[in-house]
Amino acid sequence: MSILNTALGLIAISEPVGILPLIYKVSNHEPSKVRLISRVSSLTYLIIMLLSCWIGRELLSVIGITINSFRIAGGLILLPIGLRLIEGASPTLNLEDANVYAFAHIPIGMPLLAGPAAVSLVILEDSNSIGTKVVLSLVIASIALLIYSVFNLSLLLKQFINDRLLDTINRFTGMILVAIAVQMVVSGIKAVMV
Repeated sequence: MSILNTALGLIAISEPVGILPLIYKVSNHEPSKVRLISRVSSLTYLIIMLLSCWIGRELLSVIGITINSFRIAGGLILLPIGLRLIEGASPTLNLEDANVYAFAHIPIGMPLLAGPAAVSLVILEDSNSIGTKVVLSLVIASIALLIYSVFNLSLLLKQFINDRLLDTINRFTGMILVAIAVQMVVSGIKAVMV
């Protein structure tokens, strides 16, 4: 996979626009809560993804998992997420007495933003060289900034994004995720069969 494919995949997987309805629900449209969610969830994403970039392969090696097995598993995890988005399904979460700070970490920061599929993409990027890891780290930081910006501007975006447009964005993103998932599984199986 190229860095560009990985970047596009990470944006599609994190899908910050698709998480906006959840942010509206948790924050009750209060600007201070939206800012808190923006900071905490984007920082959680940044830390998890950078750790995956720099020590992810080594972690797999220590626990005895091959890259190709991880590639297949990542694709299989990603596939149902994409299919649910195409079908128009949204995640159902119990939001009673939600602590906004904790909720920004889990489930928004992880696993919704930095979930198994995103971590898989980063680990599977051919990041043996320091230069590639640095570039990938910059991509991850840029996506974290994008997430922060989208979430921080979510109350303003609410005026321009109606439910139908949000549904269309979710479905298109789902198609991209399904294609990435299929490619991950096919690549992993090809490598195992050789």
